[in-house]
Amino acid sequence: MNEVAEADRFGLTADQKKLSKSIMKTDDICDYYADKGVKLTVRSLDDETVLIEGTAEALSFLGKVLLAHAEEKEDGRLLSHNSSGQIFFTEKSTLGIYIHRIPCEETE
Repeated sequence: MNEVAEADRFGLTADQKKLSKSIMKTDDICDYYADKGVKLTVRSLDDETVLIEGTAEALSFLGKVLLAHAEEKEDGRLLSHNSSGQIFFTEKSTLGIYIHRIPCEETE
């Protein structure tokens, strides 16, 4: 199945289809979604579980950031509820997200 048919199958918008055709840099993804007002709630659900909650579009944003980060040179990316990336978090958020790809250059 080609990419367009796959995107149509999942009911993606034209903008989402453009994003799905190639892996973008995390900064590009953040810039794109910043204007859309997507928000995640990230908080502790209990002593052993982290809740990541959001609309389908907000969760899609996070998924794209994770996929893009896997291909980037830097090994770490912070999205925080109280600093870098705070635009993507609801007021209910008490935790941020630090994405760290291993092995990192420092340990090689």
